[in-house]
Amino acid sequence: MLDYLEMYKKICSIIEETESELIKKFILDNIFTIVTDHDNEISNTFRQYCKNGTLKVNERSPQTILLARTASRIDVFKKSFCWIWRSFQRREAIWKPVLTRRAPVLLIYIPNWKYFDLGLPLYRHSKTALGLCPVVIHQTKGEEERLFEGLMQINLSKCSMKWSYLMNALVQLAFTKRAINKEKSFHKNFYQFLFTHLWRNEFVNLLNEYLLRQLFERGKNIKAVFSCIPTTNLGRKLCLIAREFGVPTFSIRRGITFPNVENYFIETDFLFAKGEQEAEIYKDAGLGTRCQIVVVGAPHLPKFKQAEQFKPKGRVRLLFIDQPTSRTCSADCKKALIGILARSVKKCRNLELLIKLHPGTKAEFVNLYEMIFKKEGAQNFQILHPWYDLNKALNEADYVIVRNSTVAFNALIMGKPLIVLGESFFDVELENPFWNERIAYLVPDESSLHETLAKASSKELPTKDNLEIQSFLKRYIDCTGEEALNKIFSFMREVFTST
Repeated sequence: MLDYLEMYKKICSIIEETESELIKKFILDNIFTIVTDHDNEISNTFRQYCKNGTLKVNERSPQTILLARTASRIDVFKKSFCWIWRSFQRREAIWKPVLTRRAPVLLIYIPNWKYFDLGLPLYRHSKTALGLCPVVIHQTKGEEERLFEGLMQINLSKCSMKWSYLMNALVQLAFTKRAINKEKSFHKNFYQFLFTHLWRNEFVNLLNEYLLRQLFERGKNIKAVFSCIPTTNLGRKLCLIAREFGVPTFSIRRGITFPNVENYFIETDFLFAKGEQEAEIYKDAGLGTRCQIVVVGAPHLPKFKQAEQFKPKGRVRLLFIDQPTSRTCSADCKKALIGILARSVKKCRNLELLIKLHPGTKAEFVNLYEMIFKKEGAQNFQILHPWYDLNKALNEADYVIVRNSTVAFNALIMGKPLIVLGESFFDVELENPFWNERIAYLVPDESSLHETLAKASSKELPTKDNLEIQSFLKRYIDCTGEEALNKIFSFMREVFTST
């Protein structure tokens, strides 16, 4: 018979050896509960043991075997936990960008490269406009980290990778290879469940929540939080914790807003809308009851070049916006698309194709572009690496060609003739707001692409009707321009003054 209370006391005594109350609470309230709560019998047992002292259950049940093995391997847990605790103490250096600042701090959450172009203007101008020291919070790894070089930053992925080993240590308490092989029906499935679901998702989310809470407990100089996307799990947690500590929270979304906004759980004080139409969508979805919706964005879109004035000088430059492989564009589809582009460009000697690689593009496709273009005999192309300035690339281009990319918005605002590859290329139905021949040149197949690029090469492909484009772009108003940023900063100053 197993004494649950005695086993639980042993685990608690080990945790008490740490110096951090936060980590004690994290282990007791979350991780150990995760291990036990997967089964109702274990969960109910621990809910009752405080009332009844010691509880006895069937020795033969899988739950009893699980907890017995946990108690018998307590020394393993002690060694693993002490190693993780020392690693965490070294990792406390990640808070230095905030804790070493005497001036008030503005935390800017930029989850990944997709929202970098939205968060960077806020970072650059917040110090002069608001008098706050900007610090970026993100979770990027590998090549994406290069985007954040030179910025004052906190990278939470540096912590979660080390702390993931703690979940591993806890699981190893309950399981051995022998036990997994012996009792496959229960142990192996439970083991896989912990690793595939809890270890990679819920555990990391809990960890980030506690790390952020510690940041606000120690960082008394945090003045505000700006989340570039409030709908991710970490974005919501950051805003919720900030509100608990009385820190005002602001958020914004980039790109176009679709009707499925009611599925988003936005927990922020102020939500910036890019126009009246987007504000109405937010209100219809009921977000106005949870946060204050503030309309910003440049009310007057830049004037477009008239069609008759658009005449490229010299060699025509066509910018192709690359997209990574995804559900709507498999590796085979992408290879086919590269071949189509190569054959079309080859026939247009006066055309130079600039291929702007996507930050998520795998290295194998970088080499694939060069290989296929050379195989087709096309020499008039140039590959721009993933970190090449997108705005610079757009400025240098005469035409922009996309398949499914929000960069098309930027091209339309800058008055660049837009060529959109239609879905019939790959027989895939896409929800793309650019399937409109009145605002862009819709190219449904290879022959149409040849014809369109031939016109572009001979400088006979003007912009579409400006009024149609203006009407379309009412749903998308630039929030990174100077006028829009001034509106955002002005509103934030009013909030700081009132609080």
